[in-house]
Amino acid sequence: MTGWDRAKSALRLFFMETSYVARVYGDSLRDNFVGYAPLDQVKFDELEEQFREEMKGDHPYLASLLRIEAALIETMPDNVMQARFWAIEDRFQRVVPLATRTRYEASMPARGDALWKNAAFMRDQQRALLDVVHANYLINIGREKSIKRLKIIILAVLTVVLASAILIFVCVDSTRIVAFTIIGLAGIVGSMLSITQRLQTAVSRDAMTEDGIYELTGLRTGWIGVVMSFLMGGGFALVLYCIVMSGGLSVAYPEVSKSNTSPPSPHPTDPPVNPKPGATDKAVIVDSAGPSTKSRPDATVNPSVATTSATPVIPKPGEPTPASIDQASGIGQGDVPRVATGSGRCEKKKPEESSKDKLPVTEPAVECTDAERLADAIGLDNATSFFKMLILAFLAGFAERLVPDILSRLNKRIAGQ
Repeated sequence: MTGWDRAKSALRLFFMETSYVARVYGDSLRDNFVGYAPLDQVKFDELEEQFREEMKGDHPYLASLLRIEAALIETMPDNVMQARFWAIEDRFQRVVPLATRTRYEASMPARGDALWKNAAFMRDQQRALLDVVHANYLINIGREKSIKRLKIIILAVLTVVLASAILIFVCVDSTRIVAFTIIGLAGIVGSMLSITQRLQTAVSRDAMTEDGIYELTGLRTGWIGVVMSFLMGGGFALVLYCIVMSGGLSVAYPEVSKSNTSPPSPHPTDPPVNPKPGATDKAVIVDSAGPSTKSRPDATVNPSVATTSATPVIPKPGEPTPASIDQASGIGQGDVPRVATGSGRCEKKKPEESSKDKLPVTEPAVECTDAERLADAIGLDNATSFFKMLILAFLAGFAERLVPDILSRLNKRIAGQ
C-alpha cells in the first residue's frame, strides 16, 4: 500500500466514525476465539474466517461483528459459556435503561433456582441479553449519525443564510432593508440555536428510552421541518417587530409599559439648551447638594448648574414601574424597544433659503453611529432600542411559541372588547 493509499484510508477512517467503532469492537472480540475447544469445530472455523475477512478491510461492518459474537455462543462449551455469562449480564446492566433492567429482573427466576444451572437456559439467556445489547448499540449509532446529518444540514443552511445576508449588505444601498435583514437574521439564528440545543439534549439520553425506530424515523425524515423552522424564526422576528411598532405588546401585556413611544433622545454632540440668564420658571431648584423637591414661582435657574441631568421618574399610582415583569412572557417594561416620535434624525435635511441673502442653506445631518442609523431607518428611538429589538427577534426564533402566544393574547383581548 502506497503512502497516498494510507492517507486516503486514514481520512476515510477519520470521517467514518462507525468504522472506527467497529474496528475497536472487533479488536475486543478476538479473545472470544481463543482459550477453549469449541463444541462445533466446523462452525467455529467458519465464524473465525468471517471475522478475519471482516477485519481485513479498512471499514469493518459493525452489524456483522455483532452477528458473529452472538453465533459464537453456540460453539462454546457449557463451562466457558456459564463462566462468561456475568460479563454479558454486566454489559446489559450498563447499556440498557433502568426500566428495561427492571422488567428483565422481574421476569427471571431467583438466582438460587435450579434453572440457573441448566446450560440450555443459560445459553438462551445469553442470546437474549446480547440481542438487546446489540440492538441498543446499532440504534444509538443510527441516532448519532442522523443527528450528525441534521447538524450538517443546519450548517449548510446557515452558510446560505449568511451568504445571502452579506450579499444584501454589499449590494443593497438601503439602510432600512439592511435593518430588516438583520432582524430576520437574528430570528433565524435563534431558531438554529434552539434546534441545535435540542439535538444536544437528545444525544444525552439513551435511544432505547423510547421507541428507537420511531425516533430514528423522526430524525431521518424531519429535516424539511427543521429547515422550515429556520424560515419561521425569521418570519416570527419580523412579525414581532410589527407588533412592537404597533404597540401590540402593550395590548397583549398591560403589565408592560402602556406606551413605548418617547421623544427622540438628543444626540451626544448636540449642544445643551440652557435657559436665558434671569429667566424665571416654576422649576425645581437644583443645587450642589442634589435635586430639591421644593419649587418657587420666582426661583431663578442658575445656568451654570447641570440642569440637563436625568431626573428620576416617579410613576403615578397604578402605573407599572420599569422593573415590573410579566411572569407569563418574561417581557419587562425595560425590554420593549422605544418607538421614535420623529424620523430622519440621521438624514441630511433638505436645502432651505436663508432669510437674509436668500441663498440655499443645507443643514448637515447629525453624526450617527451605524446602530443609530439602523434604528432611525426603521422608526426606533435610538441604538439601545435597536439592540433590544434584536434580542426580541432572537427570542422570537429561539422560543418558537413566543409570537404565537402574543398573537393569541391579542386575539383574546380584541375579541373581549
